[in-house]
Amino acid sequence: RRGNAAVPRRVAARRPKRYDIQGLRAVCMIQVLLFHAWNVGSPIGLDAFLMISAFLMTASFIRSAERGKTPFFIERWANTFKRLVPPLIVVVALSLWASVRLLPANRVPEIFDQAFASLTYTQNWRLIDVAADYFAENSAMSSPFMHLWSMSVQGQVFLLWPVILALCAFIAKRFRWRIRPVAFVVFTLIAIGSLVWLIWFASTDGSVYFYTRALLWEFALGSLFAIATPWLTQLRLPHRAISWLSLLVMAVYYGVVRTDTVSPIAAISLVATSMILVFPTGEMPWGAGRLLAWKPLVNLGDISYAVYLVH
Repeated sequence: RRGNAAVPRRVAARRPKRYDIQGLRAVCMIQVLLFHAWNVGSPIGLDAFLMISAFLMTASFIRSAERGKTPFFIERWANTFKRLVPPLIVVVALSLWASVRLLPANRVPEIFDQAFASLTYTQNWRLIDVAADYFAENSAMSSPFMHLWSMSVQGQVFLLWPVILALCAFIAKRFRWRIRPVAFVVFTLIAIGSLVWLIWFASTDGSVYFYTRALLWEFALGSLFAIATPWLTQLRLPHRAISWLSLLVMAVYYGVVRTDTVSPIAAISLVATSMILVFPTGEMPWGAGRLLAWKPLVNLGDISYAVYLVH
């Protein structure tokens, strides 16, 4: 049947909590901490962390739309930012206080500018304006708020994605199409556009890492896998083997592979991350998901946002 009225029974079923996803977030966060503390690997863990957010947001929206309950994007914004903004305000306020007390007076004006940019989710644009280099070891533009550029990109995507998904739902309803194929085409175009800009038109210095459009393909990739999950899970594939292979690929990329700028090479690690999201093995004996659902990892995953803010 056509349209969104035909909802597979499995969509409406209550879904078990995915503890392995929280463990996966923890693994990504550990990699980010190791990179920033001891320069281990590359900051690919952050890319995966952001992509997981896009995967979950898109999956939730699509399931709601298939049940005939298309979420209003303003409601999505309110539900998202009421969780994200309060801890951000606390961290920025305390960091600003410490900066005024401890750093030279000539650095305070720029730090105030970056604090404001962090609170308004424009920190990445501010760093582009001051020509900051993400990979510079001793940058005059470094500040306690420099790492919040990624939260700004995430916040911008959290504003943009619900609007795009609502548009997909409107198109699907208007032409009596299914929403998944419509959304799949739209996010494929977004991914291609972002990659084309990154490969052929982006600058080659470290500032490219702050550009939202340089990272949109990563968010779009997460959305594409979220949309394609029902199609992929219908294939008779060895879930446990895929999950362990994916975890191995992530480990190699997190600990060994080095890239000096944002690069399409991250796609290999991101696809591996997506495979763990698509093929859950948390309830399977000897599945990688059982390892990721280990309670200490889950606990770290639960506070991963706060850990990133303060690390």
